[in-house]
Amino acid sequence: MPNVCQTVMIFVLNQLLITFQQILNIVVLQIRVEVEIILEMLIKAAMIKAQNAQLENCFANIL
Repeated sequence: MPNVCQTVMIFVLNQLLITFQQILNIVVLQIRVEVEIILEMLIKAAMIKAQNAQLENCFANIL
């Protein structure tokens, strides 16, 4: 039968693990949001680049 000290230690370690897991979940969520924002920016940049290339072709055809 475990003594009081062991029981308290197990409880404290369990709470620390739960807290650490919650912190990791928050960090992973934040990273996902930042990656999503970066991907949206890259897609927009690619679309702008494609539009610029089309405009350049139009001007080249006109000239």
